[in-house]
Amino acid sequence: MSHQRQHQDLDIKTPADLDRLIVDMNRLKICKELKKLIVFLYERKIYEQDAISRDYLNFGLASYFILDADKYEHLFRNLQLLPTKILVQEIGSLVTFMPGLHNEVLELVEIKYEAFPNRARDVSLLVDELEITPEVIEFAGKCYGIVDDGVTRKYTPAKYVTKIWVKSLGAGFADPLAYYFTGQLATAEQLKKYIFDCITKLQAINLNVVVVNTKLRSNFWELSELLGIEPDKQSFKVENKEVVFIFDAPHMMCVTRNILQKYCLKMEDGGTTSWEHIKTFFVKESESGQKKTQLTKHHINPVNYDRTMSAIAIDVLSNTVYTEMKAYVESGNLPEEALATAQCINLFDRFVCRCSYYVPCFPEYSVFF
Repeated sequence: MSHQRQHQDLDIKTPADLDRLIVDMNRLKICKELKKLIVFLYERKIYEQDAISRDYLNFGLASYFILDADKYEHLFRNLQLLPTKILVQEIGSLVTFMPGLHNEVLELVEIKYEAFPNRARDVSLLVDELEITPEVIEFAGKCYGIVDDGVTRKYTPAKYVTKIWVKSLGAGFADPLAYYFTGQLATAEQLKKYIFDCITKLQAINLNVVVVNTKLRSNFWELSELLGIEPDKQSFKVENKEVVFIFDAPHMMCVTRNILQKYCLKMEDGGTTSWEHIKTFFVKESESGQKKTQLTKHHINPVNYDRTMSAIAIDVLSNTVYTEMKAYVESGNLPEEALATAQCINLFDRFVCRCSYYVPCFPEYSVFF
């Protein structure tokens, strides 16, 4: 018997309907974690008499009974909310996601985090800015692609979008939180306003924003200066709460690789870096027939998409390349000047090791992953 036949009346409008739902879930042996989240969703919405929210939640529940139970639970763990693309599109027609940060999105975030232990409430903000096409796109009767920050709308084409995600440091999942369309690169003042607004509202729903992680772009650099970030002061305050500010380490590696390609850097010991040292090392290692590094022509002459892939930059600025280049210098296969380039690579490899950390999932989260 299918789940759909086992449970026909899915429309939950009253407390009695909720009681019936709990009985049916017990009969169908739904895992307690999934049951807890479903019941919590309905407890939050049942008394609000909000047709859109009720339909939204009913649709999510109905999908459980329509799909195979194992398939649903597998998809539920990965997407955290609704299981299939069709269902997500259906929800998109019921819940309006507009530029800016809105209560509807905050409610969804709050509901999701209620299903996890308190340790999942330590979160980071992931902030980035992307260039977009200037055409205005119509979707579900709403205009997208025009300058809009959720408060002020200007009917001029947007060229950039700032996107902000919230990520649990304990559980590892991330969710879209807000986005803002701008005609030019967002200024440091605009970025500060967006970030402070997100932090304040997340704190209001008992999420602890520990760190803000941004890409290394010119306006984000200006933002760090506006916030007073310095080598010996790596945090700023929002309502007397310290929040750490960091640049995305993999993106920094791409930027560093690009700088090494274009410029010669002066090291503290007086040596000077050169991309030619890396190219020469690549040729000699390839000719030796004993390659110990991951270097390929895509690493040495990155073009187009290769230039944006952090993995390619990290392969170049790695401990393996540093060790092998140093060995080639000591054996006379590379000039002594190449040692400065090897030392520079070592510095950034150590930097990434310090910035990269892994927080294992707590046992309480295992059902969701």
